[in-house]
Amino acid sequence: MNGRDWITDLLLARKSNHSAVLLVQTYDPLRISQFLRAVVEDFEVKKLRPEEGDYTRYYYDIQRGRLFSLSISLDVDSGAHVLSKMPVVPSSSTQPVFGMAGHPLLDYLDQELTSKPTILVISYVTRCNQANLLSNYVEAWCLDTKLYREYSTVVVFTSDISLFPEAVRRIAFCYSVVPSTSEERRVIIEKCLKGLSYEASEEDISRLVSASAGLTLHETEVGVLRSFYFHRKIIPEAFTQLKIELLEKMGLEFIEPKYGFEAFGGYSYLKEYIRSRIILPITNPDLAKHYGVPVPRGIILYGYYGCGKSFLAECMAKEIGLTMVRIRPSTFLSRYVGETEARIRRITQILDAMAPNIVFCDEIDQLAMARDRITMGDSGVFRRLISGLLEWLGKRDRKSFLIGATNYVEALDRAFIRHGRIDEVILVLPPDFEARREILRIHTSVIRKIPLGKVDLDEIAKMTALWTGAELDHLCIEASKTAMRDASETVEMEHFMEVMEGVSINRTERMNEISRMIREMQRLTVVNRRLLRESIKAFTESEKKVESIESERIATLLEQLE
Repeated sequence: MNGRDWITDLLLARKSNHSAVLLVQTYDPLRISQFLRAVVEDFEVKKLRPEEGDYTRYYYDIQRGRLFSLSISLDVDSGAHVLSKMPVVPSSSTQPVFGMAGHPLLDYLDQELTSKPTILVISYVTRCNQANLLSNYVEAWCLDTKLYREYSTVVVFTSDISLFPEAVRRIAFCYSVVPSTSEERRVIIEKCLKGLSYEASEEDISRLVSASAGLTLHETEVGVLRSFYFHRKIIPEAFTQLKIELLEKMGLEFIEPKYGFEAFGGYSYLKEYIRSRIILPITNPDLAKHYGVPVPRGIILYGYYGCGKSFLAECMAKEIGLTMVRIRPSTFLSRYVGETEARIRRITQILDAMAPNIVFCDEIDQLAMARDRITMGDSGVFRRLISGLLEWLGKRDRKSFLIGATNYVEALDRAFIRHGRIDEVILVLPPDFEARREILRIHTSVIRKIPLGKVDLDEIAKMTALWTGAELDHLCIEASKTAMRDASETVEMEHFMEVMEGVSINRTERMNEISRMIREMQRLTVVNRRLLRESIKAFTESEKKVESIESERIATLLEQLE
């Protein structure tokens, strides 16, 4: 099969004596099969050494702890040449490498590598304990001149190169294999179609090749076969579904938004700003190009708990017409050091393949923590995590639009919130009077249909100054439960009042927190000052319409901050 450029890269790295050990990162078992066959049958391998003569070839299956010799044999039935693996049982007289009780198989392989031309392929390192088992040997092989003299080579396949210590990575040749190329996927798809006796036009095949972008060769094969057996036809949507499932396995959530801005009560100034500054250039790229406006790359929504940042992100995705992928910080913060970095690479590969899309990260401060806040006992995980995120965010060809939400913008790494990676930080204040009234209407007649009696939503909005959207939603639900308890045909004002009497809101504490957030916004450079002033002005003017001491006090405090 075509697509061995990566194997050529490895060959050239070894011929240049970069290192006797090649650490190869891939998620695809078909890549390992490709390489094993190439090691045995490809004449290029023989060119590693100038003298005539063959190599001894070994394959070490680290999961099973078994060693095999590799060769090509003729299959009698099919007449095809097949890869053969013959079990190898080392002699018990093998001397330990490090002068102490070691690992018998690895000790045996060390003697083979240092005494004659040998190619050793090890797979598949997926866990820290496996990498720890190999690390001392890999380090020794990188530094041992006997391997270079004998032209011996060790190739280790791993799901994540970062499982190995940095000292080992420095002296080995590290290589990450791309999931697949379009040419490789086409070969896989055409091979599957032929095996299934399935006829498809060249146009259909091209659509399948495009839809499978970002998948490995194995995943592409799975997508074709699963589409055929589940649907009796092969459709591009099958690859999209497979990508969704892969993301979900990594802890991400795939969301198809149901509501647009019509379900996000109030905040007319903010919605209009987002429509003109973000949605318009994304949905009209030719118009943006005409005016020399770059395509927006991302925003950070900054505000108090429960003020609707997550729902606003979902509504934005609906307005733009894109699907949304939610990333939770816990997705990346694995108990194993290497898994975190590996997930970033794999997730961003799939996200890029599924682009354009909206990538939403709640509590993004946990994921892009300022480096001066990282503890010394972190083993460098967070620093490498942030570096990986910054690398992806800084890619000029990134087509995913990032929306981050945080309550603590000061905790974000300053390199993360700069132009080129995100466009700006937007403050989301608690709903003002008009927004509260609209939120109450939406949660009683749009998102859910509540049989309201004589309920004055204006009056409830006046009495709920500094309540969050989430609390107003909860108020509507609890009022409905109270009416159901009373077997009332409709939800009445008294039901809302009963619920509100049981709720205690510390408005002073909330006002202090909002003041802190406004001051933080005033320190940042990626902030539209005009929008910030307009946000504060809109809030104060709305609260002034409410004839209450509380609302007047809130408006006065915000005017002072403005």
